[in-house]
Amino acid sequence: MPQPNDYSFDLKHRLVGATVLIVAAVIVLPLVLTGQKQGHRHVLIGNGGTSVPIQKTFISRIEVDNPDVSAETVKDKPEPSKETDSQESAKDVKNQGNNDNRPVADTVGSPSGWVVRVGVFQLPENANKRQSLLDENGFNVNLEETKLDGKTAIRVFLGPFSSEEEAERMKAQAVMVTNDKAFVARYP
Repeated sequence: MPQPNDYSFDLKHRLVGATVLIVAAVIVLPLVLTGQKQGHRHVLIGNGGTSVPIQKTFISRIEVDNPDVSAETVKDKPEPSKETDSQESAKDVKNQGNNDNRPVADTVGSPSGWVVRVGVFQLPENANKRQSLLDENGFNVNLEETKLDGKTAIRVFLGPFSSEEEAERMKAQAVMVTNDKAFVARYP
């Protein structure tokens, strides 16, 4: 067994001490600097040789507030009482209208392409702060109201862009401005 004055004894202790300090710095410093818990990250190590195909398109799981009423079925047989049917359908249309007095969006002329989603906020103030930050830096910011888990949320996105490459470039710029995550998705 080496003695305390032996050079190999000192070298081993120094290496162990340096390793402990480096490991502590790698674990503790990111935790202290970001203020976030690192426990929520999950890493998949070795899945038994099976591979899962990566899906390149984004599929939204957001429920629609109002069902699409623009598509109507056409009846082949005319009914004899057209006047009563038209009166009943007029009543149904009146009862079916939106109560929130929002203008109906025209989906025929909607732009399509790629967007950069920079955030989803429940509080309108937070969405407006993000919008103003991006506006100040020259981005074309759009807001979209949506429902998530039964609650109203505001989605903040950039675009739409004609190509995915252009959207990726804007994503990189937006991440530098906001210091937050963003991702590219197909629109609409």
